[in-house]
Amino acid sequence: MSVQVGSFDGSGAEWDEFVRRQIGWTHCHLFGWQAVMATTLGHRCLYLAARTDRGELAGILPLVRVKSLLFGHYLVSMPF
Repeated sequence: MSVQVGSFDGSGAEWDEFVRRQIGWTHCHLFGWQAVMATTLGHRCLYLAARTDRGELAGILPLVRVKSLLFGHYLVSMPF
């Protein structure tokens, strides 16, 4: 089985279904959390996904671009 990584192009429901099957998930991992990061804090979100040959999700990586005067610009999985 091979896996390809790229920008997530599926639905929020697909993302959330995958998240809820993982041990230790939190509401911060759900697809809608990117709206909180973007609208409330002004951060840009980059959501990545790993898919199998059959197009099934094999992994996800929610990244948030944080801009800081002290630390510059950086990507983090969960900024807080």
